[in-house]
Amino acid sequence: MARLAVVLFALLASACAPIEPEPAPMPVPIPVAAPSAAPGAIPMGPPAVGLVGDYTVTLAETDFAATVPDAERKGTAGAWDIAFHQGNHLVVTHNGKEVLQGTYQVNGNQITFGEDTGPYACRAPGTYTWQMNNGLVTFTRVQDACQGRVLALTSRPLTRRP
Repeated sequence: MARLAVVLFALLASACAPIEPEPAPMPVPIPVAAPSAAPGAIPMGPPAVGLVGDYTVTLAETDFAATVPDAERKGTAGAWDIAFHQGNHLVVTHNGKEVLQGTYQVNGNQITFGEDTGPYACRAPGTYTWQMNNGLVTFTRVQDACQGRVLALTSRPLTRRP
């Protein structure tokens, strides 16, 4: 009987002993919002490999609708070269003079032009669809308030340089 009492006492003592706490669960990371970009900035994603390259188009004053003011027709006519670089950066020249550097983002067949700098810079983003066919790229405006960019991109297809 003494043995039974000792065994019962040992069981009772172990039942009353403090229980080891379970390890705390691993903390779950809380997503943090990315810092907001400056107005007019567009998020940078993977480059548009299919669009990367140099393009050219020559526009005549007669390429524009009669409703386009004369000053804008004269200022937009001439040779345009657009270089779409890796890293979503572009450089535009007009009649051999660099007039703009900017950013762009492609999502499928849609391109959004972002912040521009230079004498021909547009102060707001513009969105277009684009289509490549036999070395010609055609842009169609989706939304863009920058009339000069609309005229330069949509009046004629641009030819990809080799």
